[in-house]
Amino acid sequence: MLALTASTAALAQQSTQDLAEAAQNPIAAMISLPLQNNIYGEVGPNHNATGNVFNIQPVIPITLGDWNIISRTIAPLIYQPSLATLPSETFELGQFGSSHFGLGDINQSFFFSPANATGLIWGVGPTFDLPTATATALGSGKFSMGPAAVALVIPKPFLIGALAHQLWSVAGSSNQPDVSQLLIQPFINYNMENGWYLVSSPIIELGSAIKQVGFSDRRRLWQDFQDRRAADEF
Repeated sequence: MLALTASTAALAQQSTQDLAEAAQNPIAAMISLPLQNNIYGEVGPNHNATGNVFNIQPVIPITLGDWNIISRTIAPLIYQPSLATLPSETFELGQFGSSHFGLGDINQSFFFSPANATGLIWGVGPTFDLPTATATALGSGKFSMGPAAVALVIPKPFLIGALAHQLWSVAGSSNQPDVSQLLIQPFINYNMENGWYLVSSPIIELGSAIKQVGFSDRRRLWQDFQDRRAADEF
């Protein structure tokens, strides 16, 4: 993952180590532009195709008195391979019968966090999934919303915390399955010299069952790809 950052304070007054810790903090008062590319192998009915998601994730803080409002946007550019195994299946599978490349659903979160927090650093706020996908197969077709939260501590040289959100669909196409998605992402970072650090960040995701409407095996394969993509976004 590549991250371009600019602190709201004077960068010259901060050490490389301080900037590295701020870049790892999801609710730091620092403008940043993380760019994340995820490659998914073993996609498709024969588990021999490759999908790709390139996430553009600008983070913009706004300070209002004793509070920071952190805007986190995730705009995914997605390549999804075809799920058809035979030419005759292309028409039958419809949206899943051919490969797609384009914009997926944009996720927008706002975190309200104390500006001068010490010890435990935390933030809470709403998160929204917008149905911005340029192809039906690249998104949920639903407008979803729910709560999001983050908490972390920095016992140097470690940075330890967790992100979580819950999304429920509230509007959108009736032909698409409803969304109910809980995502929890704990993380532990070990900081080394010169701004280098090691990261471990497993993802735990729980979601509602898919409404199977024909071609259930292909639909499950598509949902598996979407779940893996959504997990890496957050």
